[in-house]
Order: sequence, then structure tokens, then C-alpha cells
Amino acid sequence: QSDIDAARKKTQEAEKAVKAAEERKNTAVKEYEALDRQIEETEKSILEVEDRIQYLPSVDEVNSEDEAILSDLAESIDELLQSTNLSQAERDELLAEKESIREKLDKITEVKNGLDNLQLRDDAVDKENVNSNDRDTIETLIQDLQQILDENENNMTEAEKQDVKNRIFGLQDELNNLEQIRDDLEEVETLGNPSRGGYGSTGK
Repeated sequence: QSDIDAARKKTQEAEKAVKAAEERKNTAVKEYEALDRQIEETEKSILEVEDRIQYLPSVDEVNSEDEAILSDLAESIDELLQSTNLSQAERDELLAEKESIREKLDKITEVKNGLDNLQLRDDAVDKENVNSNDRDTIETLIQDLQQILDENENNMTEAEKQDVKNRIFGLQDELNNLEQIRDDLEEVETLGNPSRGGYGSTGK
């Protein structure tokens, strides 16, 4: 009887070992399938990001209308970089794309800051009370507005370009008005000054 019991016990232990091995196998399969799904999802996300990136303008043509898309892409890349399923090549490529996007965002910020600064300077000119003391300020502002337009035209929206042009035209009008006032004053001075050929002059 003891031999039978011992044999039965060994059989039960073997069955438990087989069951445990089967459970480990099933767990491993599930883990592999889950990992495989994660890798597929990561690769799908990478392809989606790459597809969006290929339609982006270059750093020489990007403007403020692209800022939202670029920021969203940067966030998507940051999320992908948190994944442990990336190959080193994929990680390096994503990092390079992130740097490229950062350069484009920096260019947009640079132009926006420049435009904001010029707008503040233009708004600070009292258009209702411009006088000769404002001449240098207006001339310098016109030059700076023209410079940002010449150097960054491809990085500006049509609305931004038109705004700069309108400001230049408006300031140029103010300069023209100052010139006209100066000419009128000189004419009045000449007419009232005999030594300069004005009224009362003895010149023939």
C-alpha cells in the first residue's frame, strides 16, 4: 500500500509540475503578445508622427500659423521617447526630429517677439501730436520695420506682412507731413525775411 501511495504522490506532484509549467507558458505567451501589441502600437505612432513631419515647412518658411502643429508634434515625440520599446535608431531619429521642431519653434518665437517689439514702439508714437523731435525715432522705426520684413518675410503670415507694410506706410506719411511742415515754415520765413528775398527786399 505504501508503494501505491508513494506512486500516487509522485503522480500528483508531476501533474502539479506540468500544470505549473503550463501556467508559466501561458503567462509568457500573454506577456509576449502584450509586448508585441505595444511594439506595434509604438511603430504605428512613429509612422503617424513621421507622416505629419514630412508636410512641415522648413525652418526658413515656418510661421506663427504652424506653431500649434509643431507644439503638438513635440508633445507626441516626447511621449514616444518615454517608451521602452524603441530601438536605438528609432530613438535617435525621434530626437533629431524633436531638435528640428525646436529650431522651428524658436524661429517663430524670434519673429513674433520682433514684431511685438516693433508694434509697441510704433504704438508709442503719438500720431496725433508728431513733431520734429520725433523724426529720428520714426526714421529708425521705419528702417527696423523694413529690416524685419526683408529678413523674415518667408517666416511671416500674410496678415503679419501686411501689418508691417501698413505701419511703414503710416510712419512714412508722418515723415512726409513733417517735411511739408518744415517746407511751409521755411517758405514763411523766407517771405518775411528781406535779406532772403522776401517781402521788403530791394532785390530786382
